[in-house]
Amino acid sequence: MSRGEKLCERGIKYTVAGKHAKAIKCYNKAIELDANVAALYHNRALSYYFLGQYDKAVRDYTLAIRIELEDESGGFHHANVWNYSRRGHAYAELGEYDKAIADYDKAIELAPDNKEYQEFRAKLISAR
Repeated sequence: MSRGEKLCERGIKYTVAGKHAKAIKCYNKAIELDANVAALYHNRALSYYFLGQYDKAVRDYTLAIRIELEDESGGFHHANVWNYSRRGHAYAELGEYDKAIADYDKAIELAPDNKEYQEFRAKLISAR
């Protein structure tokens, strides 16, 4: 296992334990080693979200989406469904409802049977 993978695993443990500042430090170090791993941005975004740093969460979800889309393996990227929905949550927390709805539109396009996404999108439309 590489140093970056170990740092990511440690970050996940901190995230699960609710120690988000420590998790972010692990993800930062892992990103320094390899900035092209979408999961690192995705995980760091989650910790930023839980700390109420929604602008940073949006930034990291955006980077994770970009990396996943640039992945040359092609095909469906399951992680991006989650990235779009979580970024939508962060946009909603920032009061940017149109951007949040657009992200949920994309998540629903990728996972049309997900009722949770459809329900949250409807709540966003009502809140607008």
